[in-house]
Amino acid sequence: MYVEADARGTIMALRIEPYALEAGARRLELLIADQHRIAYGNAQAEAERVYTELNRDAPRRHS
Repeated sequence: MYVEADARGTIMALRIEPYALEAGARRLELLIADQHRIAYGNAQAEAERVYTELNRDAPRRHS
């Protein structure tokens, strides 16, 4: 199984192998939820990294 999410948690890609239902629908539900949580966390971390990097190099405003 492969789940990709963006920084807002929207699933951008989902691939499920044909044998995924062999363990039952409930197990598949849990697996999808778990993989989504991981993908969402990774996307948030990457967005934060990029934001921090861009702000580090941005010119500072002085009041």
